[in-house]
Amino acid sequence: MEIIMKTVGKLVATSLVAGACVWASGVETNAATLDTEIASAGGSVALEEYCEASDANKPEAEIATIIEKSVQAVKEEHSIFKDVCIAKVEADGYVNVRKNPNTEAKVVGKIFGNCGGDIIKEKDGWYKIKSGNVKGWVKAEFFVTGEDAKDYAVDNGYVLATVKESGLRVRKKQSKKADVISNVYKEETYAVTKYGKTDNWIKLGIDEGVEGWVSTEYIDLKIGYEPAITLAEEKAMLQAQAEKEAEEEASRQASIAASEAAEEAETATEATTAATQTYQESKEMTTVYQQTTKQQTTAAQVEDNVSYDSATGSAVIAYAKQFLGNPYVWGGSSLTNGTDCSGFTMSVYAHFGYSLPRTSSAQRSAGVGVSLNAVQPGDIICYNGHVALYIGGGQIIHASTPSTGIIISSMYYGSNPICARRIIR
Repeated sequence: MEIIMKTVGKLVATSLVAGACVWASGVETNAATLDTEIASAGGSVALEEYCEASDANKPEAEIATIIEKSVQAVKEEHSIFKDVCIAKVEADGYVNVRKNPNTEAKVVGKIFGNCGGDIIKEKDGWYKIKSGNVKGWVKAEFFVTGEDAKDYAVDNGYVLATVKESGLRVRKKQSKKADVISNVYKEETYAVTKYGKTDNWIKLGIDEGVEGWVSTEYIDLKIGYEPAITLAEEKAMLQAQAEKEAEEEASRQASIAASEAAEEAETATEATTAATQTYQESKEMTTVYQQTTKQQTTAAQVEDNVSYDSATGSAVIAYAKQFLGNPYVWGGSSLTNGTDCSGFTMSVYAHFGYSLPRTSSAQRSAGVGVSLNAVQPGDIICYNGHVALYIGGGQIIHASTPSTGIIISSMYYGSNPICARRIIR
């Protein structure tokens, strides 16, 4: 009976926990404002079942099973994943969101792979969801929920922890007596990389190669997935993408034309130089030599311009996009075999002759600071413990997580940027 009484105590403690901040699709609810009688009622029911089981002289194993089920029910009631669903299709695939729960109903939006929403109701293998500006029905078979959604979100870096107190200690193990390896501060946000043995501890990715445990008592948790999009939003996005591709193609053609012009100028310069050396003793030779010198100067200026154009922000992004889909490796800097976020930005700029610091925190001081409202392609977008390259249109390219590798995301993919740095100027 001692084991059973410990389980009951655990249930009562669990039923009184209400501190996590629940967020999905931009909606936050502080659990401290919830009706605590609901959670306490769960504990009371379990205790009543325990008493009834004891009165009926049921086996201890059966009594323990009843109580453990009640404990799990209370935990699920407070889980931030209780009503969350995440699309489990390929990253470039999508699920149609329909007006009614059948495949013939009108399509009102699309939810792409790894994006999520809040479940409003269920019906015959369909979920009615609210995600971004979209509300409608999706087939349940294409989504993960509950503990599966929790594992999926953690693996993809979607579970975010915001610190509520300054100077919170980050520890080596799941104990307030464990060694302190770092500190985090109020309003900083980090990705959750692992849940502890109990929900009282979570592991955070603090910086490149640095992870540690913090108590959830001082943390607000949220799920930072991408929302679904309406058909109108998709049309605008595709139009913006087409315009961007057209601009990139025009820039590429201009670069090719400039290179050809530079080659022609160099050929003409060499021919003129030969003529100058042949007639250098005559007055006519002097005139030709002066003209040749002028042409050489002009050619050198063209070469300088070509060299500069190749290192513009657009060129940096075009180069970076060659490595989309390549793996994420913590501490790596290889654009083909594996890199982390700061290794990615450092290696891309190294191709253009720029030397950047190795870590994301150090790159916050690289180049010059620019307003987040004035960022241009090639600027470095800095987050807490993360960096990315801005590609325009509110999007970034970055080495995201081990499960996604190098991808393109929204600039506000799940964590707000804190600053931007311009390297090329």
